[in-house]
Amino acid sequence: MDKENNTISVNNEKRLRLALDAAEIALWDLNVKKQEISFSDNYEKLFGIKPKSFDGKYDNFLIMIHLDDRARIDKILKKAVKLKRPYDEEFRTVWPDKTERWLRIRGDVHLDKKGEILSLLGSIHDKTDRKLYLENLQNTHKILEKNVTARTKELANINKQLRDEISERKKLQKEIMNVSEMEQQRIGQDLHDSISQQIGGILFMSQVLYSKLNEKNISESEELNKIINHLNTALKHIRKLSKGLYPIIGIDGLYPALKELSESQKDLYKISIHLDFDESINGFDDTTSIHLYRIVQETINNAIRHGRASKIFISLQNINNNICMSIKDNGVGFPQKMNRKGIGINIMKYRASIIGASFNLESSKDNGTIINCCLRKK
Repeated sequence: MDKENNTISVNNEKRLRLALDAAEIALWDLNVKKQEISFSDNYEKLFGIKPKSFDGKYDNFLIMIHLDDRARIDKILKKAVKLKRPYDEEFRTVWPDKTERWLRIRGDVHLDKKGEILSLLGSIHDKTDRKLYLENLQNTHKILEKNVTARTKELANINKQLRDEISERKKLQKEIMNVSEMEQQRIGQDLHDSISQQIGGILFMSQVLYSKLNEKNISESEELNKIINHLNTALKHIRKLSKGLYPIIGIDGLYPALKELSESQKDLYKISIHLDFDESINGFDDTTSIHLYRIVQETINNAIRHGRASKIFISLQNINNNICMSIKDNGVGFPQKMNRKGIGINIMKYRASIIGASFNLESSKDNGTIINCCLRKK
């Protein structure tokens, strides 16, 4: 029976030794009174020393610890003895080939029945690979953080450049829009002040000549009368075109300008245009008024030319302190795949953005088109 127990004990010791070797762990026991240490068989591998070269003295154990860590570990172990508490620390040791290895020492005190300390028990294991892994991980993390910071800064600079370019582009677009508006107004004013005046003068001269020819019963007077009628028609068209290019909004406000636009388009294209304008809406500045006018003008033009509409409804209402403009027609609507390169809708959207208004277009085949444009009342 004793022999069998001895065999089991030997086998258990072998298993323990194999487990300790595999885990690179050494067990140690410090006799506090004698200041002597006993190690398990594999401790030499951890400290990189020759087998049986350690004499078991505590002071010589401290010599195996890196000089920079020696005093700290000694203090911690003595404190554990004094306070009778567990310990857990890391330190370095230097192998004969000058290689630094990181070891972890941890354990607890062993007390007798009276509570007096007998020894420090514990383990020492090599954690160099884990330490190096963590250091590499931290260094990699620092490098990544540095790269992310640099990239973030780079992206912030690129983003700033893009914002500046967008801002500059918007300024340029606004300038182009203003130049275009000024040019339209100039052409409209030239038509009104120059061409229409010239045609008006020709018309007056023709009417005088017609009266003279008619008094003399000259048959050609009727031909002249036809010319006079054509001149009248042409003069009306020029004046309508002039007002479309150069709407006089001024003091009277947006409503009279839209009303005149609606009347002129009804007469010109023989369609129905209904204008519903909330009289409480007033105080638009010239810029807002002209852009709203141009949006209505462009929408009417699209409804007639492309939508083949016969009825158009224009509404400006004050809804929850928002000015909402709606333009609806009974035309054929836009095709499902709208031409994104068409400038008409894009210009209307841009005009809305200039005055801080929303812009929404809804259209379906045979159900007409609705354009909604809303801005906050100032």
